[in-house]
Amino acid sequence: MRILFAISLVLLTLNLYAQDYFPLVIGNKWTYNYYNSSGLIVGTYSSIIKEEIKTNNQNGFLEENNMIVNGISNLSNSYIYTDSISTNDVYIYQLNNWSKSLQHHYTDGDKWRFLGDSLRVKYIGEVTVPAGTFDSCYFIGATMSSGGVYAPNIGLIQNVNGSKVTLELTAYNVALNSISGLNTILINEVTIYPNPSSDYITLPKIENVIRLEIYDVEGKLHLTSKDISSKNNLIDISNYSKGIYFGKIQLIDNSNVRFKFIKQ
Repeated sequence: MRILFAISLVLLTLNLYAQDYFPLVIGNKWTYNYYNSSGLIVGTYSSIIKEEIKTNNQNGFLEENNMIVNGISNLSNSYIYTDSISTNDVYIYQLNNWSKSLQHHYTDGDKWRFLGDSLRVKYIGEVTVPAGTFDSCYFIGATMSSGGVYAPNIGLIQNVNGSKVTLELTAYNVALNSISGLNTILINEVTIYPNPSSDYITLPKIENVIRLEIYDVEGKLHLTSKDISSKNNLIDISNYSKGIYFGKIQLIDNSNVRFKFIKQ
């Protein structure tokens, strides 16, 4: 289960708000790098929303999780639901009981108790992880050195334990609940070519683009452009330093398409 702390996390949804920090739709999937205390990648962690179920007297969802460390796979299931009265509180089934773990949307300073800890919400803005750069992020944890970073309409993008990063989002395929009017599928695995490249990259044809941004791994903005169309999708990267870069394409419906490339 993807709740806060250590390697446990949760990704859920909200039907009524424009920005859902825990989208829960069957088929949604998230993949993470798992780091050891030295900051080295030692495995991967993935979660997928499998089905709607009724369990422990609640109608909710089954989430299948898979942690792979040193080639050994460890599968587990989680059970989650959204409170029908507040439509904001998120509950998980743990220690033979339902407990509020997170919320679907936040304001700075929100707080609640979870398994004996007092969780607090802190707005931190833009955060960059291997999957891309995300705006309007919140940190949720008992302290600012232990908890998780959540991005709107994506969910958990980073987990921290004792000031050390333990998980970071590397890929996602997320559909937002159509009841909220957000039925766009967000896929960060957009194909660009050539990749790697030393001079130019070519974007696929994407309609209704508002803006394109390109960042390096440290979050520095290298390009922002509104001139992106099916006739002008060639990007000059010849002056970029060698390394990994992340791109974000904002669409007219405020959804984002993301990509990643390597400059040789």
